[in-house]
Amino acid sequence: MKKTFWFLLAVLILVSCNTVKNPGRALQRMGFLEGEWKFSDQGVVVIEKWSRETSGNMKGVSLLIVNGDTLFMENIMVSEANGQVVYKSTMGKYVQEELKSLVMSRCNKSTVVFGNRNLLNSTYIYYKRKKDHVILEMRDTVDNRIEQDRYTLERIK
Repeated sequence: MKKTFWFLLAVLILVSCNTVKNPGRALQRMGFLEGEWKFSDQGVVVIEKWSRETSGNMKGVSLLIVNGDTLFMENIMVSEANGQVVYKSTMGKYVQEELKSLVMSRCNKSTVVFGNRNLLNSTYIYYKRKKDHVILEMRDTVDNRIEQDRYTLERIK
């Protein structure tokens, strides 16, 4: 009984301490996202383009295209701030509106999580590399409703 208690306590601590301890290393591990990625199905196209800046930060652009019309364009910057790695997205070219800011909670050589994926109604963005593709999963609040999307992006460049 005591062994089970200590095991469960250890698991609980690991789950609750779901933050990145070394921001520089975490930014390096995000390298698997560099390049251009695309999902296409029944007129819906999602494109993500990622590059590394000389500072080590990651810069991305995400496009949502439906039936040939670009419905949404998001500019993304992943950088270190106050000892944390932060995902900041903005919309707009000349007048930028901040969309979201999420702290990286997990990162290894094939997985990156911003926000908390473990809470039921939390906002998060999840990337998982699997061979030549990346799974992109996101959950957000849109018009006071929880929306969740999942795409399998194929490398195009």
